[in-house]
This record gives sequence, structure tokens and C-alpha cells, in this order.
Amino acid sequence: MQTSPDNSHELPPGASRRGLFAGLGRWAAALTLGGLAIKLLTGRRGAGQNHSCDNEGLCRACGRYDDCILPQAQSARQLGLAPRTVGESDSRG
Repeated sequence: MQTSPDNSHELPPGASRRGLFAGLGRWAAALTLGGLAIKLLTGRRGAGQNHSCDNEGLCRACGRYDDCILPQAQSARQLGLAPRTVGESDSRG
């Protein structure tokens, strides 16, 4: 009597190594894109918390005035206050 070989190492119907690796690649790409999206969306919120003023609150005389993310500089830009140039004096006296 002939015994049948053990078929426990066979893949389920329709499964292949190529399909497995393609699926793993798709999941890896999806997780990477999702992680990057989360990082980009949450990165801006926390940026102002770690930023500190290097110019004692004198926004218009600061070299970072145009790119500063602190609320005081943002308010000054919204009011239309241009950065001071070298040698410009205060108009108050």
C-alpha cells in the first residue's frame, strides 16, 4: 500500500510568495505614508512650544521677524509693521 505524501507544507490555493511579498510591500508603503502624514500634520502644532525669543521681544528689530512663529511676531506682521532697518529710530521720540 502506498502512503500519500504529507502535504502540510503546501500553500493555500491562490497564495504565492510573490503575492505575500507584494502584500507586505503595500502594507509597508501604506504605514510609511500614514506615519509621514501624521508627522506633518502634528509637527506644526508643537513647533511654537520649543521656540523661544532671542531678541527680548523686540520683533521688528529681529533677524527672524519674517519667519518667526511666535504670536507676538505674527501679530506685528498682521498689523503690517515692517521690520526695522539698521539705523532706523523709534518714531516715539
